[in-house]
Amino acid sequence: MGKNLLDKSQLAEYLGTSKVTISRYITLGMPAAVTGGRGRAYKFDPTVCKAWLTDYRNKHSVGRPRDDVDGVNLGRRIQEAKLTKEMADAALKELELAERQGKLIPISDVTDKVAAEYTAIRARLLSLPPKIAPLVLIETDINAIREILDSEIRSILEELSQ
Repeated sequence: MGKNLLDKSQLAEYLGTSKVTISRYITLGMPAAVTGGRGRAYKFDPTVCKAWLTDYRNKHSVGRPRDDVDGVNLGRRIQEAKLTKEMADAALKELELAERQGKLIPISDVTDKVAAEYTAIRARLLSLPPKIAPLVLIETDINAIREILDSEIRSILEELSQ
């Protein structure tokens, strides 16, 4: 046994932690130079334990500074959030300016206009059968019927496009 081996209390002091934490590290796999139990004390090589602890913390992201969230510095995340907010504010101001300049119109104006146009289309299409039925009834030639239908449909479409 080397003279540089430490017991739990000494290792806890060396690593700046408690004996309870050292016991937890043992269950997590920290190597002991001499395995304790049944009346025997654990003995540790401090350099091996310090290397193991550094490796463990790196692998499991333990011991990060408190301002470090998910591996990203909190200060940087705040800066990014502020930049995102500034960009959103600028985009909103651009939209407001475009609206004042008449480059944008409210969606309600568009939906009202489209609804009115659809209503006119519906009304004109529903008026088609009563108007055409008497004309088609007296015709026996299929081409003449097609011409009547074509003429009325084009008339409705011309009227609606104005």
